[in-house]
Amino acid sequence: MTVALLLAMKPSPPPSGVFPPGWPDPARLARDLPGDAPRLLADLVCDHWERYRSRLRACRGSVDGEEVHDFRVEARRLLALIELLGGLVPARAARGLHRRVKQHLDLFDELRDAQVQWPEAVRLGRSHPAAREFGAYLGRRLERSRRAASRAMRGVRTRRAGKWLDRCAAAARRRRRQGAGGGGREQVAKAFRRSCAAFARRRSEVRAAVPETVHRARVALKRVRYMAEALSALGAPPETSCLEALRRWQAAMGAVQDAELLRREFGHFLRQGRVAAGAGARLASLLGRRLREKSRRCLGELEGADPAAGRGCRGGQR
Repeated sequence: MTVALLLAMKPSPPPSGVFPPGWPDPARLARDLPGDAPRLLADLVCDHWERYRSRLRACRGSVDGEEVHDFRVEARRLLALIELLGGLVPARAARGLHRRVKQHLDLFDELRDAQVQWPEAVRLGRSHPAAREFGAYLGRRLERSRRAASRAMRGVRTRRAGKWLDRCAAAARRRRRQGAGGGGREQVAKAFRRSCAAFARRRSEVRAAVPETVHRARVALKRVRYMAEALSALGAPPETSCLEALRRWQAAMGAVQDAELLRREFGHFLRQGRVAAGAGARLASLLGRRLREKSRRCLGELEGADPAAGRGCRGGQR
């Protein structure tokens, strides 16, 4: 969704019980923010921009697992901060910056999926013969994705995005000096309320039997979590315990997403007829059971029934 559309949406408060105990009342957030919140937020965006560029440079040298994962996390944090700034800065500058960062993030979608799936297939291959050929298939796909990402990185430039960022930061700092709209605190709070409401809506749609609903809720949760961490760095709520709960939720949802992508990719591989039908059916059944178990654990985590669920799970808890 573009920044322009996000700004046009009128936020509604999320229903009670959606967030962890102790979650701040979004309606009171503007009063809890410091008076110079726009300036502090602009400084924070600039700091994250430098980290983003550093992670991007690391990917120029290597597109192995950690480098790509760290870059994608930093890119999503930066996107969340851009949305927080959206009501304080020129819409064209915010759209341009958001679009360019999202383009860089999307370069690694296929590679990141392959990097998560291949090690899991290798582990399965130790006890399931059908997974050995599947692991070899994913290994070849991983290598193709790595080469494609390396080629794409040669054309990546950040100069234009940097100009958009400078315009956004300057506009946010001017907003504080002008003292308009409570120094811009209400605009920041409105962006946060909008994201909270979006996650509440996505969470209400989650169904264990439909992994795509978990994925959509996870995307919305990431935005809320990264915004909340930024506001916490500014001295506003939420508390650390709330942020820890969001990390557990994100990890549990990520485990579901990883299991679903692996199951779906194996189904595609199985249709190619490269393994015996019986062995393939048994592995497909196992992957389906693992997906259902992770989905149950995810729902338990969201409802607070299993506080340990999600810990130690792969799935981007950072």
